[in-house]
Amino acid sequence: MVFRDDEILLVKRSDVPIWALPGGGIEPNESCAEATVREILEETGVEIELMRLVGVYSRPRWRSGGDHATVFAARALTNHFVPQEDEVSDVGFFPINDLPQPFVWWHRQRVEDAQNGIVGVCRQQDVVWPYEEGEIGFRQMLAAATSDGEVVSLFKPGQDSETIDTEGVRIDM
Repeated sequence: MVFRDDEILLVKRSDVPIWALPGGGIEPNESCAEATVREILEETGVEIELMRLVGVYSRPRWRSGGDHATVFAARALTNHFVPQEDEVSDVGFFPINDLPQPFVWWHRQRVEDAQNGIVGVCRQQDVVWPYEEGEIGFRQMLAAATSDGEVVSLFKPGQDSETIDTEGVRIDM
C-alpha cells in the first residue's frame, strides 16, 4: 500500500476493469518485503520505501486453496507511472477518502488499517470463489463478468466476511 500525502497508489486491472491495490506473488529466493518492492515497481513504475508491516489478510475459500496477502505500508519515492502492459490498464494516486469505482471490496479494510496506523493485524476476509473447481476458468469468468457489467457482483463477501484472528496494535503516525 503506497502512500503519497493523503493519496494511495492504485491500479486498474487489465483482465477485469476494477481498481485494486497493486501486488503479486513471491518469486523463489525472495522475501515478502522484496516481492512487495518488485511488484509495485513492475506494475506501476513507482519506486517505494517500505515503512511498516500492516498485517496478513487471508481469503481461505478463494479458488482452490485460498489466497493470503502480506500488506505493507510504503511511501512513494518516485511519481513516474509505467503501467505493466499485460496486467495493468491504468495507474494513479487517488484520495484515500474518494477511491475510484469499482474497487475490490476486500482491499478497503486493508486501506483503512494502513491509514489508521495498524501494525500486525491478521484478518480473514471471506471471499467465496463463485464457481465449482473446473467449472469455469478465471479468464472465462472475467470475460463473462465484463461483458454484462456485473464485475463487482462476482466478488461478494461471504457469510462472515471479516474475522479478526489477531487485532494488531495502532501506532501514532
